[in-house]
Amino acid sequence: MKFSDSLTEDVAHMAIGMVSLSAERSGPKIVYSVLWYPVTDTSRESETWKTFEHGPFLEAATLRWMEKAWIPNEKDRASYLGSPLLSTREQLQVQPPTLMIVAGVDPLQGEGLAYGHALQQAGVETAIFIADGQIHDYVMLNPVATSPTARASIEFAGLKLRKALS
Repeated sequence: MKFSDSLTEDVAHMAIGMVSLSAERSGPKIVYSVLWYPVTDTSRESETWKTFEHGPFLEAATLRWMEKAWIPNEKDRASYLGSPLLSTREQLQVQPPTLMIVAGVDPLQGEGLAYGHALQQAGVETAIFIADGQIHDYVMLNPVATSPTARASIEFAGLKLRKALS
């Protein structure tokens, strides 16, 4: 199965939003979340956008284009649904226990780490892992998806999900 970058970026971002909306609307309770290199702030660029502006692999210019495509209205990008990192403590507290996995060589690393820390500070059980030396989408890109780091990341996420669902 092959996914485009715009889909993979969007999946973790959408998962955060769906949990928030489910809680607001008395929907089903989500028991666990695994977030792979998520977009958590579409209102500004973190320092790692500058550090990895020209990649490798994912470039800041591509992210800028994608953010405008997903959320064309700048006002919406400044909302907690457009930028989960802007959530209040109360909005963060509805998130389930979370496994945050960020790539070590990724423009999204800074905002992923910041969101994971915000969850921790809000009292949400959150484990944060940095896949050292890995590029964005490393678990899905054929040349690196079979690396020991990619396999270990997937296995760990599977174990955490199995435990949460049993």
